[in-house]
Amino acid sequence: MEKPLLDDRLCRVMELPNHLKILLIHDPDTDKASAAMDVNVGSFSDPDDVPGTAHAVENFCFMGTKKYPGENEYSTYLTKYGGNSNAYTASTSTDYYSELSASSTSNSPGSSATEKQSNVSISKGKAPLYGALDRFS
Repeated sequence: MEKPLLDDRLCRVMELPNHLKILLIHDPDTDKASAAMDVNVGSFSDPDDVPGTAHAVENFCFMGTKKYPGENEYSTYLTKYGGNSNAYTASTSTDYYSELSASSTSNSPGSSATEKQSNVSISKGKAPLYGALDRFS
């Protein structure tokens, strides 16, 4: 991965067990943690007889999951840690993003993914970001 010479943040490209490729960027000088995801499906993918499908799915993602079935559980959790989230559906993609306090993420910037660039062990922590990602998945 190439990055600007003056960028001193730690960057890692990883692949999750479900084959989703991710980029982690660790900046010890920030007080926020954030996550963003771009899905390669937008309103142009809607069936002709069901317009608005991609946007409806975007909104359903915030309505709860099997593990966290409560409506607004995700946004309630983010608010608890000074965060927020949003999403938008474009013509060819749907984007989701969120941020929250990073107060306890400085020692655990990884996930259960497998490292692609080195054999560094990365473990889950009790950081608010992990709880947010768990609730969104």
